[in-house]
Amino acid sequence: GNKRAMVREFTEAEVEECFELRAQFESYAAAKAAVRMSPDGLAELKRLATEMEAVVAQGGADAAPRFSDLNDAFH
Repeated sequence: GNKRAMVREFTEAEVEECFELRAQFESYAAAKAAVRMSPDGLAELKRLATEMEAVVAQGGADAAPRFSDLNDAFH
């Protein structure tokens, strides 16, 4: 017969739990990566973070795409 795909709905609590778990995993992964990072790599991340803060502080019409480009480079 014909079977239809069903998409499961999640409760708000389940979605919150998923985001909490993701945040914990990302924190763990970042900590592991930081230990392995070279001094030059860390300096580059600091530079990018400083630039992102400046873009946010300055604002302007081109802030979002500039921030997005810097964020992509950071990650």
